[in-house]
Amino acid sequence: MKFTLENAEPISVKEMALRKIYVAISISFGNQKIGKVININQDPALSCRPDAPCRGVCYACKGHYCFKNVKNALKGNFYAYLYDPDGYFKTISLVVAKQESCAMKRGDAHPIVRWHSAGDIVDSRYFKGMVEVAKDNPKVDF
Repeated sequence: MKFTLENAEPISVKEMALRKIYVAISISFGNQKIGKVININQDPALSCRPDAPCRGVCYACKGHYCFKNVKNALKGNFYAYLYDPDGYFKTISLVVAKQESCAMKRGDAHPIVRWHSAGDIVDSRYFKGMVEVAKDNPKVDF
């Protein structure tokens, strides 16, 4: 079966490694509503518990989150984490550090990172990775 983000569920992480499939991480850099905030999200369909009490009213399962490009970006983040957890967080840490450096050069305030306006913490290793990103970037607000 050909791997695409639309049919990503059937392929295993091992198959991804064997086929040397690399998935890019999608990070957004704010919007009109929240301003210049670094956003890292996950796909709620893949990362949230099926019995989560908020599942029926989840705003991340509606609106612009339903657009194909957004869904694909969120799926991509989920599979990028599964494929290479260390690389996933290293990339995020480097992006955050670059944004911090650019903000300081412009004389702007320290960046703010918002974890998961969509999706959930995948597992305990994921949480530890989030903590490491924060430790790597002590001047950034999380």
